[in-house]
Amino acid sequence: MNTGLRRKIEARRPVPDPDAVTPLRTLGTALSHVAEDRLRLMLGAVGGEEARRAKSELAAMVDPQALLLLVADADGRRGLLALSPPVLAGLVERHTTGRIGTGTLPQRKPTRTDAAIVTGFLDAALARFAATQDLWPEAAAGAVGRYAVCGTADDVRQLALMLGEGDYGVIAIDLQLTEGGTREGRLLLALPEVARAAGKARHQPRQTAEEPQAAADVREHRVGRRENHGRRELRR
Repeated sequence: MNTGLRRKIEARRPVPDPDAVTPLRTLGTALSHVAEDRLRLMLGAVGGEEARRAKSELAAMVDPQALLLLVADADGRRGLLALSPPVLAGLVERHTTGRIGTGTLPQRKPTRTDAAIVTGFLDAALARFAATQDLWPEAAAGAVGRYAVCGTADDVRQLALMLGEGDYGVIAIDLQLTEGGTREGRLLLALPEVARAAGKARHQPRQTAEEPQAAADVREHRVGRRENHGRRELRR
């Protein structure tokens, strides 16, 4: 589809329900819970967006200095996960020094050591994220299945050679990491599109012990928002 036409169609879509369970919301919840459980780190989602993009459009969405990771599911479909320098630095600092730094970040290229440090955290968050997919609306952007980190790339062009053709569901989420200091940056996840009706039958992720709790966390978050809204209405 023509890029300009695609964006015009997206602009005409109705504003989403703020209480809806969406991939963007559930990814933020997954990252927050895993950061607390594994790192005792306060991590919050402060913004973000969902979109469908062709593979050729992904490069323009990625920070040139980001850590670029290849993710894959059990059937070999591949996607992209990119961590902007502040998010990467915050996670590495928490792992290595126990605190988030406050100084200006040096200009440096991410390393394979950086990737190794954050992979366990990201894999746990992706597993928790996958456990919520049955709660998403039918039109949600993103793929069905459980993904995990399987490699790194030096630049976006190299990564593009590893990805299949077609459309990708993109979730770009703005994060704030706080422990001592604060870092703010973006995580971008792009997964190949899979029809949800077929995906539920063929690509159901294997369930781990923590995954039922992930879905419960999202439901609790949605109920809590509704209760708070009700209290505000009663005060009027």
